[in-house]
Amino acid sequence: MQHRPHHLVLIAVLLSPMVLPGQELALTGLDPIDLARGEERAGAADLELPLGRFRYRFATADNLATFRAEPERHAIQFGGACARMGPLSGAGDPARWLVHDGRIYVFASDQCRDGFRNQPARFLDADVPRPPGDPAGAALLARAVAAHGGGDRLRAWRTYAHEHRRVEGDTTQVWRLRIAFPERWRTEHDYLQAKQQWHFANVVTADAAFSVAQDKTEPMHQSARREATHQLLRDPVVALRRALDGPHAATAVGKTKVGGTAVDRCELWLDGAVVTLGVGADGRVLTLSCRARGPQLWFGALDLAFDDFESHDGILVPHRVRATFDGKPAPTLDEARQEVAVDAPVDDDQFRAAK
Repeated sequence: MQHRPHHLVLIAVLLSPMVLPGQELALTGLDPIDLARGEERAGAADLELPLGRFRYRFATADNLATFRAEPERHAIQFGGACARMGPLSGAGDPARWLVHDGRIYVFASDQCRDGFRNQPARFLDADVPRPPGDPAGAALLARAVAAHGGGDRLRAWRTYAHEHRRVEGDTTQVWRLRIAFPERWRTEHDYLQAKQQWHFANVVTADAAFSVAQDKTEPMHQSARREATHQLLRDPVVALRRALDGPHAATAVGKTKVGGTAVDRCELWLDGAVVTLGVGADGRVLTLSCRARGPQLWFGALDLAFDDFESHDGILVPHRVRATFDGKPAPTLDEARQEVAVDAPVDDDQFRAAK
């Protein structure tokens, strides 16, 4: 089955009428507790509970109490985002639902629902429990930290920014990353085609998280915040900094060769995710592997190779990224980074939601 590229699907969903939800009636009024058990039973208007985007109705007071006790488990997952495209995508249709493993998901289209129904595990990702780590892994992590600027310099790192772009015919896409350590970051995606332009952004801070589509700002569901946080760990130097900032575990998992160059592999656990760093003899992180969404939106093995390293104000960062997904080249995920800046001033307003 052929799918449009992720950004085109996202644009179509975000600009569709169903993206202006307010507080919609969930599941055409069906009781979510019964629905998750395999029974379609209408809820009552006088047993209604608003949560997030939706108003949920219940057939019995007991079901309402069950929902109240664990709302995130029993509510529509991902805050109502399309389950096939993931929590960072556009809104799903609350009438286009599917129950999997006792949880309710909604979708932007029948195609999305069918794709999820056929292989649901490919579109879902769970947190990884923190492993114990080992001394060899800690030594590899320390070697990488030393090569990329040293612990003192990385801990003193205040801001980081870069962008990359892709031009194909009359279409230009620009991606930007802006970080103010330790707890603020913003990713942006501009899509320009002929005289049309779309702008998307995801912003996470210690106190808030929100998404921007054109000039519309929406609070980010916790599942979207989680996915945005995990995506950030694909930048090896950011992963090193976050390891210095908080809880982590490093485990040595053997050697391999990348393009004929030997690397020591270090599994680094952070924020419920694992990224495997390929550390060269000089300490540079030459590769990073993780489970992530690929070009067709399902989860698989993402492998990134880094080169064109440059030192910016004492911090060594890669400028070029080459990607493979499930063992095949993934050029849409390649990056040639420009406008790389370390400790440059940032505009605090870009981390605040527009009023």
